[in-house]
Amino acid sequence: MNKPRKTIILLILAALMIAGGLFAQEVMRITRKDRTTIDIPTSEIDKITFHGGAPQVQDDQLKDADGNVYKTVRIGNQVWMAENLRTTKFADGSPIPVVRDNNTWKNTTDPAMCWYKHDQANYGTIYGAFYNWEVVNSGKIAPPGWRVPTQEDIDELFEHLKNTYQTDIGYKLMTAQKGHWVNNRGSNETGFTGMPGYRKSDGAFYAGGGTSGNIWSSTINFNNASRARCLNLNYGGKATLGNGDRTEGQYIRFIKE
Repeated sequence: MNKPRKTIILLILAALMIAGGLFAQEVMRITRKDRTTIDIPTSEIDKITFHGGAPQVQDDQLKDADGNVYKTVRIGNQVWMAENLRTTKFADGSPIPVVRDNNTWKNTTDPAMCWYKHDQANYGTIYGAFYNWEVVNSGKIAPPGWRVPTQEDIDELFEHLKNTYQTDIGYKLMTAQKGHWVNNRGSNETGFTGMPGYRKSDGAFYAGGGTSGNIWSSTINFNNASRARCLNLNYGGKATLGNGDRTEGQYIRFIKE
């Protein structure tokens, strides 16, 4: 076929395709991994859904050794977990001992964890788990790219919140869901979703009616090696750097490296 005749035929075909609307409509192009493509006219698409496969972990999300995927929140220059840790395993897959008995809890010098009122089914997802500081001190709890916050990390968080909100920064960190904090004044403006509660050194659960909650740091109290620093939330709207006995059960949150 000579070139002029071929050109004329192509022009006629193009004109027919345009007249038929093939070139006039938008298409969704799907590119496979082998670089081949599929074009689907958007006029033929009713809805798009995805089925099967494990949940995808985004850059600012994390997954623990039990497979739990956690919400995270960016506050200032930091990325924090927006939920309390609830894993039963260290990052290497080894189990964290669950301790129910009060005497065993207060006397152990090994890593230990528990659930609020020893009821994982009703409280595990809502509150997360309580861990003694030896879990933090093991250096095995955080997955790659994350760590237990230091005292300096907590100080940086407070400084950012004070510059942003000036007062009552604790309320900005507390969950706004009713029925957890005694006065229900948490606004959760930061998205941090802080919860009340902890397990005391003697093994009893704190029964303060939703007035206080503690989150471990990785910083020991250098003036008293039996204690470690923690982030304390108080129902009065205060957020402070506190101290807890290493045998206390407190929440754990990770911060992104």
